[in-house]
Amino acid sequence: MVYYREKSSTVKKARNRLMLAFLALTLVTAVLGTLYTRANASTTRMQDVLIRQVNQEIAQANTYAQQLTSSGGSNTSVHVGRLRQHLYALSQLDSLSSSVYGVGHTLIDVAKISQAMEYLDECETRLLAGQSIASQLVSVRSLLEDLSQQIRQRRI
Repeated sequence: MVYYREKSSTVKKARNRLMLAFLALTLVTAVLGTLYTRANASTTRMQDVLIRQVNQEIAQANTYAQQLTSSGGSNTSVHVGRLRQHLYALSQLDSLSSSVYGVGHTLIDVAKISQAMEYLDECETRLLAGQSIASQLVSVRSLLEDLSQQIRQRRI
């Protein structure tokens, strides 16, 4: 007759611990995968919101640039100020994007915004001197169109 030796309690305990460790590792992996998926979806939503907001600011800036072209008189300086506000909002949105996603991730070309701000400075100077601002407005609209094209092609 053959006798089989029963497994000792230490072997059973070691096997149970190994099974518990495996189950815990599986559970941790599943939880981390779920969290990563949710974070990735949140990042995508944030990118979409930033891009949508940049598009709205560019559209508003274009509207004021068009109004500047067609207006003449007392509200010209008001439109220049409003156009400046939208350009400033664009730079802040770009700064926010860089803060969230890192320095290498910009939404728009900040140099173009700076150039547009310089054109607006020239506009204000020329308005105070009573001179025409048509060439500066053409340059600002061109820069806004470039920014609009850039954001259409851009994903963070």
